[in-house]
Amino acid sequence: MNTFIAKAHRLQRKSIGLIVASGSVLAFILSFILIVAGIEMTALMHPLTSDRTGQIVYAIVWGIAALMIGILIERLTTTNSTKLRIMRDKVELIEADLAQINEPTEATKTEFDKEIAFAKKGRGSIIFLMSLGTGLSMMCESFIIHFLFVSWEPVTIGPISINVGWIASLFLSGLVSYTLISSELHKKLDAEVIHEALNADNFLAIAASANIKDHVNEQLLEQATTQVKEVTDSSAIRTAIGQAVVKNVDDAMDGRGQIVLRIDDEREQKRLQIAHERELTKSQLRIVPREGEMEPITSMISFDVPQRQKSKNHVRLEDLYQKNGEEYFTPRKKNFLSRELGISVRHIDRILEQIMKESA
Repeated sequence: MNTFIAKAHRLQRKSIGLIVASGSVLAFILSFILIVAGIEMTALMHPLTSDRTGQIVYAIVWGIAALMIGILIERLTTTNSTKLRIMRDKVELIEADLAQINEPTEATKTEFDKEIAFAKKGRGSIIFLMSLGTGLSMMCESFIIHFLFVSWEPVTIGPISINVGWIASLFLSGLVSYTLISSELHKKLDAEVIHEALNADNFLAIAASANIKDHVNEQLLEQATTQVKEVTDSSAIRTAIGQAVVKNVDDAMDGRGQIVLRIDDEREQKRLQIAHERELTKSQLRIVPREGEMEPITSMISFDVPQRQKSKNHVRLEDLYQKNGEEYFTPRKKNFLSRELGISVRHIDRILEQIMKESA
């Protein structure tokens, strides 16, 4: 499908380029043929003699004359169209130069106006000659084109009778002449259209890239379900999914991150508690006396001294320390405990320092 779209676009652009590039040539050839044929046909309709030889000579003479007249009329039209286009381009260049000057003085404007007036010199005569050539071309072309519409009946509107066939022939001949003039006056725009048509293959590379992407996406679609099951069947992905679910719950309950923080704290606390109990179990198993061994005497002697009454915050932090160990108290956890207990982080550090000394 991508290839078809790219090729269809290329065909459309190149067809337009072909029409634009060949339109002026075809209009010139067709106009010349119609002018010569119209003059020759008109001359043959009213021969000066009935003699066969005289008619042949008459046809040859008018054939040569029609060729020359056709060349002169086409020269009159096309040459003056080219002159008008060149004159217009010169005026546009002068106006562009004036536009680049910031706040031009009156003297500068006067000089540019003189240059524009000089560039437009003879413009009226050029337009007149171009119009004359166009009119003569339409008239000569209509001599032969009129035979296409000779069967059309005149249209009567009140006292006025209109020959629709002649009007149609003038319109058709005008189309040929207008195409010839338009292709010359808009040569720059036609050149851009042709340039775009010649570079119409850009979408083929894009179509090739799109084909690759489509094929890859089709393969992904086919293997997506199986691969997703395999990928999600891991502890890391399950943890990530759990975190995403917790975040959605926090957003739904407008927890502003507190729910996520508390659940993370509980999970971390549980993990550290399990690790701490595991280490405590190992430590306890090491001090259990084996059969035949005597218990160290130091274990039967108590050096405990009476302790002063501990605060509620001290008991809370000590309990967390005994369950989770020192690594539990990360900066984030200290900030959370500071908000929960209503004390500063520095106060928490002092209490922890005292607890660690007592536990040493």
